[in-house]
Amino acid sequence: MSQVQQQTNPANHSNILAVVGELLDSGAVSQAQIARESGVASGTISQVLGGKYKADPAAVLDKLEKWTHAYEARAAIMNNDAYAQLGGWFRTFSAGRIYDALTIAQGTNDMTAIYTAPGVGKTHTAKHYQKQNNNVWLVELSPDCKKPRALLEEIAFAMGIQNPHHTPSGLRRQIELEMKNTNGLLIIDEAQYAEADGFEALRRLYDRTGCGVALMGNMLVYSKLYGGNTQRSQLDAAQRYSRIGPKVKINQCAERDIAALLNHWDIQDKPVRDLLAAISAKPGGLRSVEKVLRQALLLTPDKALAQFNEKEIKAAWALHGGMEE
Repeated sequence: MSQVQQQTNPANHSNILAVVGELLDSGAVSQAQIARESGVASGTISQVLGGKYKADPAAVLDKLEKWTHAYEARAAIMNNDAYAQLGGWFRTFSAGRIYDALTIAQGTNDMTAIYTAPGVGKTHTAKHYQKQNNNVWLVELSPDCKKPRALLEEIAFAMGIQNPHHTPSGLRRQIELEMKNTNGLLIIDEAQYAEADGFEALRRLYDRTGCGVALMGNMLVYSKLYGGNTQRSQLDAAQRYSRIGPKVKINQCAERDIAALLNHWDIQDKPVRDLLAAISAKPGGLRSVEKVLRQALLLTPDKALAQFNEKEIKAAWALHGGMEE
């Protein structure tokens, strides 16, 4: 792969075929992956590699060369041990509270409500929990999931339900059959996008299946679960409130969270720790800290996380848009 130049060069096209062929032979990538990422049809790749492409291959080779540049850059990042350290789940104080609430909800077939500031590790913890446990369905809502039908469709997709029923009631019954007798946990992330009828649909799934349900999102989740000005909304809220067991509210990244992570990464330089702690206290929390460290690794890829100095973190923070150098 070192043969690949940094600019598209027709004279270099003969090397591109060797590079792509080497990657395919090694099993590092599949031809289908190259086709998706390069925009070159799989059949065309086969023809070019086999010398059977009858048209001028220049345009195809240009695309493949650009793809190899991108692949090499991505591989260099992903193969960096320091970069890999940033991707794993770590049990901070806040992440532990979230994980424990999910454990209780599934273990006792209960409902839990988790509403947090952004960047404390809510979604990351939910994904980790799903990997560690059976019968956990993680659904991430979006703004187009306000209606119960759209919400049920997302749940059905997460469960892998084939041929979902065309009516909301039929789809709900399919989901209920999938959930019953599983001791499973349905996690609804970004639950703030659901409306009152959607929350009621989730309550009915909980009542009829005996599975745990976790409602996670930002602080709007709390107001939507328990708020409302009409008599009906207040009655519905009372029904939901009586069913919810563990409640986790996290207003911001805790100081002990960032301290634990910095120790985990063996970052001991005090000015660096102070700067990263200050970043964690801003909107974005620990997510912003990880992004800044990733950008620092891109700026100085030969360093380990523990080797950064304050100037290098400030440069990465400036690149992130947080401050002027």
